[in-house]
Amino acid sequence: MSGQTKPGTSLETTSEKAYELEEVLKKNPNIEGYFVSVGGFGGGGNSNAVFIPITLKPRKDRKMGHIEIMDELRSGFKKVEGIRVTLRDNSARNLSSGRQNPIGISLRGADLQILDAKSKELIKKLEEEKLGVDLDTDYRTGLPELILKPNRQAMSDRGVSVDQVGLILAAGVGGTRQGKFTFDGKRYDIRFKIKDDQIKTVKDFEHLYVRNAAGNLIPFSELVTIEEGKATQGISRVNRQRAVSVFGNLAPGMSQSKVLDRAKEIINEIMPPGYSFALEGASAGFASSFASLYSALMIGILVAYLILAVQFDSFIHPISVLVALPFSVTGALIALFIFDVSLNLFSFIGLIVLMGIAKKNSIMLVEFTNQVRHGHLGDKKGPSEALLLACPVRLRPIIMTSVATVAAAIPLVLGSGIGVETRIPMGLSIIGGTIVSTILTLFVVPALYLMLTPLESKAK
Repeated sequence: MSGQTKPGTSLETTSEKAYELEEVLKKNPNIEGYFVSVGGFGGGGNSNAVFIPITLKPRKDRKMGHIEIMDELRSGFKKVEGIRVTLRDNSARNLSSGRQNPIGISLRGADLQILDAKSKELIKKLEEEKLGVDLDTDYRTGLPELILKPNRQAMSDRGVSVDQVGLILAAGVGGTRQGKFTFDGKRYDIRFKIKDDQIKTVKDFEHLYVRNAAGNLIPFSELVTIEEGKATQGISRVNRQRAVSVFGNLAPGMSQSKVLDRAKEIINEIMPPGYSFALEGASAGFASSFASLYSALMIGILVAYLILAVQFDSFIHPISVLVALPFSVTGALIALFIFDVSLNLFSFIGLIVLMGIAKKNSIMLVEFTNQVRHGHLGDKKGPSEALLLACPVRLRPIIMTSVATVAAAIPLVLGSGIGVETRIPMGLSIIGGTIVSTILTLFVVPALYLMLTPLESKAK
């Protein structure tokens, strides 16, 4: 957990807010321990920062998952006014480089003010549509500052140099060194400074005077423009472009792909010409991982088709075998939907594993039918007769292998302990896909095999 009070907030005030946050943590029975750091480990520029690593109790000792606990803590932190709190799930670390938040988008362009405004607009829209929580940016304006811009034309007309204006400002803010004196064998600086009680507000600078080359006193207000602004703590750049990152967590019940797709649509609507964006950190890793998995899935199907074509000496029979794959995917998605589990990285890995398991039943059925047709087990048979003979014989081994597969995957779903959130999606994909593909394979594969027989005859 991290928190930010307003820029310029004192360390004491930030510490008081940290105590209020700590009271919320103490009331939560699922928390085993935490460590409170105020002020960025002594960094003066971070006197408004609070950082609290939180350790939860072991999974077996609590009924709530870490996502539910985070939602519960957010509700408690809303009562603490004057500080912006963000939470981050630390379990995803090291799965990708860069920012580990599930939402991470880098806005890039020339003007920091435009990037800041568009990042706030993006955050507002994502929060209004209830797509993200704990949203924030890495753009920090820092402490308020007084900006004095010299009017060089006015200074030239009145015979005032920039150095003279700088000396007066130095005397008003930090003091100027006018010389040294020696006492008791040591040399000490002689400094001149305007009294602090005379320089308190912006108007006090306008009452200062500067002596020009002729010895006349010129009002300070005629020589400089005075305005208030905010200092920038840092400027981030990516590929030589200024960048502002928007990051945060997914809203409860939202999938990462849906949120990122909607965020891209919003950015395309609000970003002016000449500005761009890109996913970063865990978001970029998510997108690249799924792209790689889709490629692996397609390549796996292609390789399986080629191997089966060689095995059956036909380009037609592999189609009958691979028709089981869509059914297995359907079964996996149905199982994930019933148990309210998302299609994430681990469930997708389960789908790839399922591809190899699902087609084994079709291979046994088609291979045995071909043997019957070619007379390897007696007289040659026609396609219909061969199917009627082969299907009952292969029913028992098909059911046995499917039952063994489902039984082997059940511990993934029923198990508990560390990492159960990653095993359950994989197990559900395998179980649901195996059951549905087995049932439909027994009916669809023989029917498709019979339908493709004329094509096989023409090919020969």
